[in-house]
Amino acid sequence: MTLTPPEQTVLLLTTAKKTLKTDLVTGTYRRYQELARTGKTFGFRLVAAFPEDISVKTRTFTARSFTEKVPYAVIGREKLPPVIYNRISTRSDERRYAPLLKALRKLPSVTVFNPGFFNKWMLLGALKASPSWPFKLPESGRLNAQMPDGLDALFSRIEGDENKVVYLKPIHGHAGLGILTIEPIEGPPQPAPTERATYRADETFITPCRYRLTLQTASGLKRTRIEHQEALASFIHALSRREPYMWQKRVPRPKPPGPSNLGAVDIRTLMQKKSDGRWQLTGWALRAAPPDGITTHVPHGGFRPPRLQTLKRLYPDLDLEQFLKRLKSASHIAARTIDAHYGRALGELSLDFALGKEGSLWFLEANSKPMRFDERRIEVAWRRTFWETVTYFMSRTGVHIGV
Repeated sequence: MTLTPPEQTVLLLTTAKKTLKTDLVTGTYRRYQELARTGKTFGFRLVAAFPEDISVKTRTFTARSFTEKVPYAVIGREKLPPVIYNRISTRSDERRYAPLLKALRKLPSVTVFNPGFFNKWMLLGALKASPSWPFKLPESGRLNAQMPDGLDALFSRIEGDENKVVYLKPIHGHAGLGILTIEPIEGPPQPAPTERATYRADETFITPCRYRLTLQTASGLKRTRIEHQEALASFIHALSRREPYMWQKRVPRPKPPGPSNLGAVDIRTLMQKKSDGRWQLTGWALRAAPPDGITTHVPHGGFRPPRLQTLKRLYPDLDLEQFLKRLKSASHIAARTIDAHYGRALGELSLDFALGKEGSLWFLEANSKPMRFDERRIEVAWRRTFWETVTYFMSRTGVHIGV
């Protein structure tokens, strides 16, 4: 028998069926349980479903509960509710279920938020920071498979700059995987090989080399040295044929005084829509890379330094009140601009800013499906504001509920 859910029901769409053990270990499932409990205090009911559980034709789905003993236990068949929260967690799964998501978005009385991952290159194109904005954009460019001059043209842009490192980023990347840095190395390269130029993954070279490459993988950093421009061009050509990449100049960073375990430091903000549809800053936190790291992502070597102590160490003369005002303004401008450009139902997003010299903010990227913040104060605030976001999207489908 098909049950008609109350108007306060919200469907969380997930592919956790394949990764249930991982979700239980990482705490993702517990996060959903806590979200469901918070929803009850506001009169909402949160249920889950896998893509295979949904029938767009009959507009029904198999509802699953967030129980303690049996994760995603089946409740029964129900009618689709007015709000669906998309937590499909990987780009590959999102591509796989793209027809379903498209069909759900076409339903007149259903809102799917957040409907998809971002394209990093399109985000930068949408922002195009104005000189009056409280953040900057790193110099960037799109890579393609036809690069007759390798990276010489790119390196010529930063000739004489102390900041010679260039990042290569997969446009559809996630969690820092696949990011690569290229750094010129002092000293002449070895004579060009007579055979076809290739690159070698060998960290034991003792002869001068032209370029050092560092790649972020799921298992850690992999370092490679390339001695010739031809070999580098060959490598870039192969890389950009596999998936679209962009290049980005490294942001000039402050150096903390004395011995330090701090590499690059980024600031991450969480933005959510309130019940009136306006964006609000829910919280912010710092993420730092180790001295030899290339990303600040915690699963890949990054860590969470103390906020105020770290800011004071990096910027001894920083006016914290003014800095936080700039951070709030930067986050609001970026969120509103991305929202307007994206043209779909965005309800939340996280923003990554690099901390540059003299307290400058540099926009790096945005995530339409923020992962869990380890800072409890942010997680608690997220859960409460989430239901305001739901109220906003319900009002757009004709359901009006006060939170």
